[in-house]
Amino acid sequence: MAIYTWNPFFWSLTAFTQRAYSTTTSLNSTLSDYSLNVTSVYGPSDHRHPTSFLQELVDTASGLIGPWVIIGDFNLIRSEDEKNNDNINNSLIRAFNDAISQLGLMEIPLLGRSLTWTNGQESPVLAKLDRALVNLEQTTTSPTTSLIPQAKPTSDHTPILLSMHTTIPKTQASRCNDAAGQLAACLKATRAATKVWSRRYRAPHHVVPNCKFLIKLFDAFEEERPLSTDELQARRFCHDSLAQAVDKAAYWKQRSKFRAMKKGDANTAFHHAQATVRMRSNNILFVEVQGTTIANHDGKLQALTDYFSTIIGQPAGSSVWNFDVGSLSTISISLLVISRLPSPSRKHWKP
Repeated sequence: MAIYTWNPFFWSLTAFTQRAYSTTTSLNSTLSDYSLNVTSVYGPSDHRHPTSFLQELVDTASGLIGPWVIIGDFNLIRSEDEKNNDNINNSLIRAFNDAISQLGLMEIPLLGRSLTWTNGQESPVLAKLDRALVNLEQTTTSPTTSLIPQAKPTSDHTPILLSMHTTIPKTQASRCNDAAGQLAACLKATRAATKVWSRRYRAPHHVVPNCKFLIKLFDAFEEERPLSTDELQARRFCHDSLAQAVDKAAYWKQRSKFRAMKKGDANTAFHHAQATVRMRSNNILFVEVQGTTIANHDGKLQALTDYFSTIIGQPAGSSVWNFDVGSLSTISISLLVISRLPSPSRKHWKP
């Protein structure tokens, strides 16, 4: 089973085809006229059916236009060097190479590894069954395409990562100086920081990379010679440790979601209540001016403005305020009387 994911901002799906041994997805770029066809294959393990598998690839190619990538487990080898024993079917090798030549495909070399599959025995059978093939259009548009092996934590196949680079121009991001642009920049920076934090603390920072390194190292040794009992045990221990680290990270991630769902509403209500208390304690319900109680907002605003204007003074068409500092102490406080009631829910302003 193949799983395809893409960013809808950059790609749009134009076609999807599922056959007996392959699935093909056709994508168009939303930023240019570039298109890409990706076929994921799983060749038959029964070598009585490779002819139908290879014919399926030929039929798939007839309906495609533009760059084409074929990647997956072909369950076929192209030469005797791609297997570590003498159990080789030369007729299947020729049929596979003939189909590749007929389709005009080229293979992306696998960097750092020669073989991608093992049966996991003490005297293992090793073979190169996983590969990536591309057509001429893909090679022209993405000349720096590379294929890199990854560590295999559980599978008997080595995961392979295909990296492609094109010359599609990037969109010119608008840099806004307004509040919305600054907010968007802050949100992007926050999202990037949270991703870094998540990668750093979701699992012990040394366990996962160390286990992957040792697994890849022992897999490379296995291509050259049989592994010793201690080496097999060490690799098995790395597999188990890696699986535990991944499961532990998944457990805490899932638990945090459950806790957020259970406690999130209560936590929100608590913070809302605290904000309400602060708002009430800072609120001025009414003021008294010369014995008159004023409760509406406009009246309170005018009363406070008039009071402080008598202290600070009025601007006379310039930035210089006209008031006598020496007379501030003689201003009658009777102009504004603010009463404070004992109830905590009714707070009043007092000069």
